[in-house]
Amino acid sequence: MTAVVSSNPGADNINAQKSTKVEGFAAATIGALVACRVNSAGAIVPSDGTLADAAAAVHGVSLRQANSGEPVSIYGIGTVFQWTSAGTLTPGAAYFVLGDAAGGVDDSATTGDSTGVFVAVSTTDLMLVKLQTVGA
Repeated sequence: MTAVVSSNPGADNINAQKSTKVEGFAAATIGALVACRVNSAGAIVPSDGTLADAAAAVHGVSLRQANSGEPVSIYGIGTVFQWTSAGTLTPGAAYFVLGDAAGGVDDSATTGDSTGVFVAVSTTDLMLVKLQTVGA
């Protein structure tokens, strides 16, 4: 298992404008390109694939950093994100919610995400292809 580090994060702006977007307030610090979920209090927090539980849920991906208490938007299925400028992704491969509390992405299945919520659409871009409402 290897964490997929985002470098030069961004999104296809035309694609993001057409994607489902959820707006809310961050209940924790959220970085750019972080898999996120809406918690039971209605706030947005990073997903955590450590366990197959509610923390592994993915409801969208942040585009920008937000500190706790700040407004944040997360983008849903079909949004294409420039994850890395290094060209290290494998097109067609599934990518998974990382087993940590930071909402990262892994190249191997995790306990909380055994099927993958992302697919690489190029060597630099990931697309969110499914949402998880509870752990896998």
